Amino acid sequence: MDKPVVYCRIEFIEAVLEKLKTIENDTFYKDLLSFLRDKCYVIHDLTKEDLSKIVEKYRTGNNTHYFVQLIKSALRGGSELIEKPDDFIEMQENAGFFKQISNYIFLLGKQDKFSGNLANDYGLVSANIDTIDNLRFLFDFSLFICSPNENLNSWNFIRSIKHPFNSLIIADNYILKDQTSFNENIIGLLNTILPEKLEKTDFHITIIVEKDTILKDNFQNIYNIVLENIKRPYKINLSIVKVSKEKLHDRNILTSYLWINSGYGFSFFKKGRIQGTTHILALPYSFIKKNENKTVQYESSVFSMYNMLREQFQDISKKAENTKNDNNNAVVELIDYIGNKENRLFD
Repeated sequence: MDKPVVYCRIEFIEAVLEKLKTIENDTFYKDLLSFLRDKCYVIHDLTKEDLSKIVEKYRTGNNTHYFVQLIKSALRGGSELIEKPDDFIEMQENAGFFKQISNYIFLLGKQDKFSGNLANDYGLVSANIDTIDNLRFLFDFSLFICSPNENLNSWNFIRSIKHPFNSLIIADNYILKDQTSFNENIIGLLNTILPEKLEKTDFHITIIVEKDTILKDNFQNIYNIVLENIKRPYKINLSIVKVSKEKLHDRNILTSYLWINSGYGFSFFKKGRIQGTTHILALPYSFIKKNENKTVQYESSVFSMYNMLREQFQDISKKAENTKNDNNNAVVELIDYIGNKENRLFD
């Protein structure tokens, strides 16, 4: 997946263009249209013939219209336009359509009555023109400066980045090192950012840690402690994977839609205090950077970094093996992972 995937009804784009005529000084709409034009796989609901008719309608007397630019951008390596009208019919008729999807965006019409339920049902980002504000977080970033001088004693400060998602990867060498800080760090973090509801699917979590820093206790016990202390009403599909340090880009979290990086890692609380100074940066994979002249430039490193990390974590998980060695006539089991290693972000 080298680009984000967006299911988009063409009527949604038309509605955004109309709304843009009446709105001033709100760059969100321009960012959204630029993103759709230049950096996605746009799966739309029209045939090529019907889309061509719309382009021709707007081309008359206006060769710079957005739909004309959309086609030109596709020809020049921008967003790829993929016609799949049958998929939009299947969405209406088959609820299972969404179950294994992790990080697609759905831009729909008012006739898609299920649109407003995709977040609570499946942890997916969706909107129609009336609920378009649901998408604003996709074009903004959050920076948290954390230090012992700040009045912070829990992960509550990070609630502002809560968003719909159904899959999570945490890569941190030390997040499982000290059981006395479990509740403050890994448990506190998960209970803060995980969605409150997932009505029709489960939630996938993969935690990747360095072999030498994981607790010496029974690996199964660590797994049970984490799983039993996540306070959510839906099923959690948890996997923990151990890897050698040199193979891991640690101090990163990937959700279905965000890349979160911490210079200190995610285990800096101890006895209600922060142990070191760090910056936590949360960037959506769709983030667009502005230059000083206010023209749009894409921060290509965001999605490329998000995707690079996703592929690295997928490779680590895939290669993790549990083996048995004969040591002085005694069978020793070497555990590199626990759980089923499933994560939608690896699909």
